[in-house]
Amino acid sequence: MDGIPLHTGADLVAYRTWLGVDQRALAAKFGVGQGTISKGESRPTTLLGPALRKALHEAMGEPRQDVGGAK
Repeated sequence: MDGIPLHTGADLVAYRTWLGVDQRALAAKFGVGQGTISKGESRPTTLLGPALRKALHEAMGEPRQDVGGAK
C-alpha cells in the first residue's frame, strides 16, 4: 500500500466542483490529459489510478486561491 487514500471518480468530481474549474483546467493542474479527468469522473465508484490518486491527494492539501490561499 502506498499510503495514499483510495480516491474514486466521485472524489475527483467533488474536488473539481469545489475548485470551480473545468476538466481542462484540472488536467493542466495535474499534468494529465483532459481525457484522463473525463474518464476518471465517468466512473464515480471506481478507484482512480495511482498517479491520479496521488495528484488529487496532494492537491486536496492546497488552499483554494479565491478563499485566502493566494499570496
